[in-house]
Amino acid sequence: MKRSPILLLALIFVAGCVGSSTVKVVANDGVVIEKFSADPSDVFDFQTTTFSLDIANTGGTTAKNVDAKLLNVEGIWRRSDTKNPIITEGTLLTGGSLTPPRIKDNLPGDSRFLSATFMAPNLREGDRQTFPLKARVTYDYKTTGSIIMKAVSYERLKVLQNRGQSVSDPLSESNSESPVKMKFSKGAVPIVVNTQELGTDKIIRRDFRFDITNIGSGFPITNDKVGQVGGTTTGNRIILKAPSGITLESCTGQKGGNSETFSIDLRSDGTAPLSCTVKIDTSGTTKFNTPTDEVSLTFDFELNYKYYVEKDVSVSVQGTKTDDVTPGGVTAT
Repeated sequence: MKRSPILLLALIFVAGCVGSSTVKVVANDGVVIEKFSADPSDVFDFQTTTFSLDIANTGGTTAKNVDAKLLNVEGIWRRSDTKNPIITEGTLLTGGSLTPPRIKDNLPGDSRFLSATFMAPNLREGDRQTFPLKARVTYDYKTTGSIIMKAVSYERLKVLQNRGQSVSDPLSESNSESPVKMKFSKGAVPIVVNTQELGTDKIIRRDFRFDITNIGSGFPITNDKVGQVGGTTTGNRIILKAPSGITLESCTGQKGGNSETFSIDLRSDGTAPLSCTVKIDTSGTTKFNTPTDEVSLTFDFELNYKYYVEKDVSVSVQGTKTDDVTPGGVTAT
């Protein structure tokens, strides 16, 4: 999935200090790979290499079920003991938890420093190969936020316009520091209600589109499906808070109530639209027929997903074996 260069450039750091170090929250990420290295990175096939992985939670919420794994080592690299058995899996961490930074208390987010030492694959004498390896970190994360829009009567709008003014803060939105965001995309804001144009039911409907976007350094991979946001036990939720008579009629094709749970799949560009319909019944608390009628509609949302980040290294291996070796790097017997 592609990520918007503009959004990537919008990376924001909020910083405080602990002694001489800087505590930072990254607006567009969660758990990040701060370092992934192989030392030494140029070896003979009888030598070992130590792979070091430093990870940290730089986002706004706790990362749960944190797993770290080395890829492309299975069936090729060997354990660094006397028997040198072939690696069957490269797990470094399973089920960890990393708390987020707390700028107010000048506390950084949790970090983990992981390492594993493996013996290089066997190669024939004279052969030299470069072996690419990848560190992958997956974790459960959450995005919370709000989108607030104003609804006003037509009479209220005309009064403001006659004064040379406009509706103050017709739209505002916030997201927690996380790799997946939800933002307002399309719709007429502020919502203007003209009761003279209403039918006998005194109801109007307005459609809005919100975009859920991946702007982090990795990808969501909920239920092993790349691009899926939600679909976990908790799922995603959107809740409309507004005066009586204003309801969330439908969202994601569902109907009923002011709260909905859903999952959604991001498209190849890393975005997914969420279309919602708001119903305003002017026989409710706000009649929208006076010059003072102005209310706020608050869409609170929570996105729950599994996310992964990756980083690559390469190790160059010089062969020394005079016996035949199998493609997997094991000396033939």
